[in-house]
Amino acid sequence: MTKSFIHFNRRDIRLRFPSDPANPWFSEFQDESDGFERPKYHVTRAINGPAADVKPGDIIWLVGQLYAPWGEHLPATFDARIDVASLTKREKGRGFRYAASGSSRWFPLTNATGELRRLMTPAPTQQNARLWKDHSRAVGQYLRRLRELASDRPLRSWESQLSERPLHFVSYRIQDGSKAAFECVRQLINQGVRVFWDRWSLPRRLAERREAVGDCPLDATIDRNIRRADVVWGIETPLYKVPGSYAARERELAKSLNKYRAFGSG
Repeated sequence: MTKSFIHFNRRDIRLRFPSDPANPWFSEFQDESDGFERPKYHVTRAINGPAADVKPGDIIWLVGQLYAPWGEHLPATFDARIDVASLTKREKGRGFRYAASGSSRWFPLTNATGELRRLMTPAPTQQNARLWKDHSRAVGQYLRRLRELASDRPLRSWESQLSERPLHFVSYRIQDGSKAAFECVRQLINQGVRVFWDRWSLPRRLAERREAVGDCPLDATIDRNIRRADVVWGIETPLYKVPGSYAARERELAKSLNKYRAFGSG
């Protein structure tokens, strides 16, 4: 019988990176194109409990939340669905690595607060218990360790309706546009739309660790999501239109598709 689990990833918007940013816990050798189309794997430090109960064929729903260096954060969102193909113990018993099958997928940024409040988890003293018991506390406090879900039916329903929501793409320069882009994304997801935020909707090894990725898969992913988007929002800071930049190319393509809007222009 297939079981469903849920786990939390705190994500941090980094404006500056150390000279050797790779986190050895998350990092592993990957092909330059890995991770763009779908997740490749998920890891946990836990060595017992629900983390040890996961079997091939089970599902892990990943919850993420973006925190900004200026003290704000976005609502919790679903980052991905990991359909577990296999699992292995990490070196020296340091948790598990869950390999993702080809049916796994990334999700665009959405406000997942409502879905998270409906989830239940098995409890030893009663039939089911509320997963997020106290809404005044951050949901991540309840999901620091991987937990089993009583049912993922609310998430399946949410996923099946996801494609009906408009998709908005946020384009910006990280050097001087991150804060305005953050505010744009917050407004959009609170309106109920799906958001592809350039860089923060890309593989974590690029967005947060600055590991090497291939130019071709990166360009193809950006191009594909601009073409899929209903609207492309440009954060027009002084560096945004610098010739040759990714942002300038994004703006040019969006304008050619008649999808471009400048954020804050009304």
